Amino acid sequence: MTSHPKDLSRSLVDLMADEPRVMPHIHLPMQSGSNRILKKMGRQYSIEHYMSIVEYIRATVPYVSLTTDLIVGFPSETEEEYEATLAAVRAIQFDAAFMFRYSIRPGTTAAKEADDIPEAEKIRRLNGLIALQQRISVERNQRELGEIRYGMVEGTSRRSRELLRARTEGNKMVLFKGNGTTGAGQVVPIRITSADAFTLHGEIAGSH
Repeated sequence: MTSHPKDLSRSLVDLMADEPRVMPHIHLPMQSGSNRILKKMGRQYSIEHYMSIVEYIRATVPYVSLTTDLIVGFPSETEEEYEATLAAVRAIQFDAAFMFRYSIRPGTTAAKEADDIPEAEKIRRLNGLIALQQRISVERNQRELGEIRYGMVEGTSRRSRELLRARTEGNKMVLFKGNGTTGAGQVVPIRITSADAFTLHGEIAGSH
């Protein structure tokens, strides 16, 4: 599920914990680790409130996968505010993130402000954020090694026609070799054997 942080209630998190038909995956856009920037964005929450939500989610929902959206180079963002975003990412340890550098969108409140961060600086900040999140994603995915996850088969892998791709309970992509009868729509137990920042790799549990 995805939610604006100001709208995600504890009762909804409790429902996710109690209802096995709801996947333990939450996409919760953070955008920035700076309260000043969040206010300029009109986000209506503080970074402290955001972190309290994350703390409750992680304490309540077993095997939760948490993803987010992040923007760097927002108008007037200082180096210290960029570092605050990095610090929040380190503290929260997202499973994955969609990361962007700021660009003007006509009709938005931000479009009225001077786009005062040089493009080269935006790219530097974005590259630093991506490198940090990729390290975290690798570490979190490698915690899955040896675990059995249930994946819903989506079809053949785009990387290899010999592999199938599936989504785990935590909405992570896993590639594995089918047994000849495995097809799209099936839910199969998959033992995770390796992982990188973006993908899990495994085998059908009990295939050996």
